[in-house]
Amino acid sequence: VSTQSTGHQLIQSTTMTTAINPNHPTTTAPARIDEQSHEKKVDSIFMVGPAGSPHFHRTIERDHNEFRRLINDFSAALSLKDKEVIKNELIRGLSIHDFITETVFFPAFEKEVPNGKELLNPFRVRCSELRKLMVTLDKSKIDELSFQPTYLSLIQELEADLAYKEREILPALQVVISPVRAEELGRDMDKARRTAPTRPHTTASTSTVLGALAAPIDKLKDKARDFAGSSKEYQDVAGK
Repeated sequence: VSTQSTGHQLIQSTTMTTAINPNHPTTTAPARIDEQSHEKKVDSIFMVGPAGSPHFHRTIERDHNEFRRLINDFSAALSLKDKEVIKNELIRGLSIHDFITETVFFPAFEKEVPNGKELLNPFRVRCSELRKLMVTLDKSKIDELSFQPTYLSLIQELEADLAYKEREILPALQVVISPVRAEELGRDMDKARRTAPTRPHTTASTSTVLGALAAPIDKLKDKARDFAGSSKEYQDVAGK
């Protein structure tokens, strides 16, 4: 199979519809690729929290919407180069989100929600499976034959994880947490983005200490990559 034919096959990849909840006051619309920070220019929108008052629901839902946007952009992209930078940004975003979820959100959920640990256990198993797919996809080149099945498996698992978290996990915390604590948790999650790894790891993604050690190495490696959030050529295409 030639590189070009592989690219045409990838165009047919799964798309996702952005889930916006108009009844939730903290919902934010997905940001454009070049709207990367409400405070300052950063390498990725995933490195900062959303604009507005901090809230755990707001920061999680913003990331979820960005994942859906990147997946749709991947399907719409016509060149392997554009698909590559989108894949890189998706992996970076998932890695950051995985870290702040495992090290900040899950511990808070277990503390605030009755039987929270038992409720999370099955979901954490699924998160572990998604993390393994992230590691494999991160090492795959977009023109390799193994890329597409791995990518499609990751998207299928991601879709299920996002839907379950939005349907079961977030509401379970929302009904028991105080407004003050909800904002505090959102602030803590967004603060953790600063020290989050930007590559997937089977252990560092779930450890504050190991994650902080892996993060600078990941960011150094990232300098050799192009990302959808930093590639001017891709921003020009996406802005049309």
